[in-house]
Amino acid sequence: MRRVLTILFISVFIISAFSPVYAEAPRSAFYVMHKGSGTTLTSENEDALLPVSGLSRIAPLLIITEAIDNGGFSLDTDITVSKKASQIHGSTAFLDANEVISAEGLYKSAAMIGAGDAIYALAEGIYGSAEKFTESMNSRLKALGADVIYTDITGDGTELSARNIAKIAAALSDHEVYLKYSSVYMDKIVHTGGRETELVNQNRLIRTMQGCRGLFTGSSKAAGYCGAFYIERNGCELICVTLGEESSASRFDHARNEIEAVFSSYHENKLAQKGDTVIAQYPVTGSTVGTCELVAASDASVLTEQGQKLTTAYNLPDSLTAPVHAGDCVGNAVYSDESGNVLASVELTVNADIEKAGFFDFFRLTALCLTGGM
Repeated sequence: MRRVLTILFISVFIISAFSPVYAEAPRSAFYVMHKGSGTTLTSENEDALLPVSGLSRIAPLLIITEAIDNGGFSLDTDITVSKKASQIHGSTAFLDANEVISAEGLYKSAAMIGAGDAIYALAEGIYGSAEKFTESMNSRLKALGADVIYTDITGDGTELSARNIAKIAAALSDHEVYLKYSSVYMDKIVHTGGRETELVNQNRLIRTMQGCRGLFTGSSKAAGYCGAFYIERNGCELICVTLGEESSASRFDHARNEIEAVFSSYHENKLAQKGDTVIAQYPVTGSTVGTCELVAASDASVLTEQGQKLTTAYNLPDSLTAPVHAGDCVGNAVYSDESGNVLASVELTVNADIEKAGFFDFFRLTALCLTGGM
């Protein structure tokens, strides 16, 4: 019997020793991004695809918000709620099938609590069908670099990475129409017949953290407690995503700790704003105008560690040759850290049209030179 037990023990040892060891798949993630530059500041498992519960609704809300801000849809519109929209589960505005309600009330519900029925009703109201909306949403997500495909409007059950959510959140936080509602703690909507639904924003950080203006929270047994947060202080904008937290409190505490650590360790450098003059007098040949202004084609900012200095270099020709048109890109300004790492690049454009000098222009200039008029 002892010999049998010894052989069994050795067999188990050998099987255990040579069996492949599989790493446990991550069940949580976090990601903090500087919105202006897209720089990752701190992260863990940021590219792992995880269940995210109601956070999946951030993508359809982005598409709806862009339609509103682009003038393709008005919040003054009344929408008839379809039966399909009224059957959406999770966080809802308790809409009834066939009730008529203002788009503003639906949008408020979507922005404040991620109401799935409101999002679905808005999507149908704007695009006419779930299929057209989903197709447009997937196209937009691809353009954002978010590697995910939705098979329906709300994406319930869709797995997302923290990085993908941050990209969507950054785009959504660009819209003031969204921020107007996302930072409201408590409100209500009025249904047909006078029934009311109270809306209570579950994003605790809009009340307890300086500069938090949105975005979303969600929770389920499979996903744990998740959150995406947009914070702006003194022009510095951060996006923070936490997934798979064990409790609602740990979700907010983790986000708060990561965000405060970034603000205490980094400094925002506003490099340029769109239209700002970067070079006041740049030489021009072949024109009656001897110089022109070069302006920034876009906003640019980077976050650097406290005390770190930046250097600027310009990639430009020795001079510009007329004709040159306003908006023409002629080069760029490159910003690097003390180690020479490029942190940002801004295209430079001409601020006004510069015409090519004609024969009589050159004749006139020559005459002026000869007579001492120049």
